[in-house]
Amino acid sequence: KSYGAEEHESRRAVFEANLKLINEQNSRESKSWFAEVNEFTDWTNDEFRAKRTSGRVRDFSGQLASKVDLPVGDLPTELDWRSKDGIVTPVKNQGGCGSCWAFSSTETLESHYAIATGEAAPVLSPQQLVSCAPNPDHCG
Repeated sequence: KSYGAEEHESRRAVFEANLKLINEQNSRESKSWFAEVNEFTDWTNDEFRAKRTSGRVRDFSGQLASKVDLPVGDLPTELDWRSKDGIVTPVKNQGGCGSCWAFSSTETLESHYAIATGEAAPVLSPQQLVSCAPNPDHCG
């Protein structure tokens, strides 16, 4: 990316602050996810929320299902689906379209298909869903 001199300095400061957070997350002993530098590392949280999320915050606390006790048997202590061939498809980028619902729906179907059939996950098209839905961002 290229910026003017003044913006370059502010973006560099944001990048360095985010890089520190990335390194802190990845150095934790017990973590369920890891972080990487990507095209958003020089964005502030507010910029990311404004440009890449719907901006709506929902309270799902009253919608959680009650705890169900299931027999666990010989379950592994951890499972990384990325290590299972054909279960997880490549990462997709919705851009500024606001179509996360279509991406999460198709990616869920891809993985469930692969798990259920034992075949490699097909790469489905979020665009086909977006094209059939009313869309204020005109992404369809």
